[in-house]
Amino acid sequence: MKKIVTVLVGAVLSLSAQSGKELFLQRCAPCHGEKGMQKALGISSLIGKMDKETLVESLRIYRIGRLSRYGRGELMTEQAASLSDRDILKIADYLQSLRQKGK
Repeated sequence: MKKIVTVLVGAVLSLSAQSGKELFLQRCAPCHGEKGMQKALGISSLIGKMDKETLVESLRIYRIGRLSRYGRGELMTEQAASLSDRDILKIADYLQSLRQKGK
């Protein structure tokens, strides 16, 4: 049991040490594209166009399993479950920086 807890704590700490870009590319880009401009599974919103506050709020609500858009709530809850508030802010800041570069 101790080993499992140690491994889980280590995984969470290493995840939190990642940059917003690393988190986004690992967690979000496979479905939403490298810049968040791809409809995940062909049906989602373009998260690269979301304002920071909407993205942060959505990820927090997905994380606790209280949001299901496009019938993908369970999938998004799995993706967001291990993200800390800090990780969510890093991802949102990274996406916002991409939008600013695109102007």
